[in-house]
Amino acid sequence: MPKFTFIAEHKDLYDNLTNNKVTHEFEAEDLNDVLDNFECFLRGAGYVPEGTLDFVDVEHVELSDELKEKLGQHQRQGHSEHYYTVSRNEPLTK
Repeated sequence: MPKFTFIAEHKDLYDNLTNNKVTHEFEAEDLNDVLDNFECFLRGAGYVPEGTLDFVDVEHVELSDELKEKLGQHQRQGHSEHYYTVSRNEPLTK
């Protein structure tokens, strides 16, 4: 069974890490359980999302011009629309 750990570390106004750290660890087999736990993590980190986390068919979603441009840049670089690199740490949905 996969084990997950989500960590949120808070910084002060001067970009220094504070002692405020939220860690949420769990094991889950089912993707719905992962999404439910991630929502709990977000709430524990101080976010209050409206709605529910879910996967949607991208072809039926209206994308902003900015996101369309980002997707186009990644595709021109030979990457799929789902491409993500940790070193760049810039998800497509930013």
